[in-house]
Amino acid sequence: MPIALMLTRKNDEKLGQQNNKVLHRAYRNTPLTDRQKQENKQRSSIRYIVERTFGLLKQHHGLAKARYLGIERKQN
Repeated sequence: MPIALMLTRKNDEKLGQQNNKVLHRAYRNTPLTDRQKQENKQRSSIRYIVERTFGLLKQHHGLAKARYLGIERKQN
């Protein structure tokens, strides 16, 4: 097994232990189980609402990253 794949799986396991809601992904020659597909569907439906909301805020209200020139402005 390639090292990159081992590290990816190790990271996925660690994120799973932290109750992170990242979508499951299939690896080569190991398709997603029915349970993983169901979880992805549930998570993506929630993510869709959040992403759409941020998109609307950016489009209509100019939500963008704040740019600061120094520490003084960040503290004010």
